[in-house]
Amino acid sequence: MRFIAIDLELEQPKTNPQTPDSAVEQERIIQVGLVVFELGTEITVLESRTIFVSYEYPLSNFIKTLTGIQDFQVNDSSNTLVDVVSSIKWLREFYNTSRQIVEWGSGDINCLRNELSLSEDEFRIATGLARSTINAKVLFQLYAVKAGLKAQGGLGKSLRKLGLEFQPTKYNGKQYGSHWAESDALNTAIIFNFIMNKFNA
Repeated sequence: MRFIAIDLELEQPKTNPQTPDSAVEQERIIQVGLVVFELGTEITVLESRTIFVSYEYPLSNFIKTLTGIQDFQVNDSSNTLVDVVSSIKWLREFYNTSRQIVEWGSGDINCLRNELSLSEDEFRIATGLARSTINAKVLFQLYAVKAGLKAQGGLGKSLRKLGLEFQPTKYNGKQYGSHWAESDALNTAIIFNFIMNKFNA
């Protein structure tokens, strides 16, 4: 079965103590990672994308350090969130994926929909996705309880608890780890595939 995993990176507002040099009053999506994959004993990645979302201001220093995203990558981008939605719909249809997208936690799809100011029905029609998503973090927590593991932790720590290593991705020849949207989407897919194999054992 085929799925799309998603991850977002966001500029934080100037009210956030970590980003007082931010130029915005509320969170803004600046990068989207999409990974199309097929479940199996080993995960098969069919396509993987990094999408920079057009952003007209300098990024805060904290976000640049955390993510590795540079000003020119978002300032020079012409991609809008409408383009992101179009990419999701195209990938879903081309690869015939599940209508449920996979995310780590339950915030990314809601964030995307809210920033677009779309209702649930409008977003569903625009993307071809179902109303509900697959929360890989909840699945990890369920598995962790069953396996006697501590269920708390972010994506990287959760992978290590399962004996997995965080897998980076490359963009323009440079390797990026956590907090790079495509890398986080890939590792969300990896942990989901791992748990599905355990549930099917």
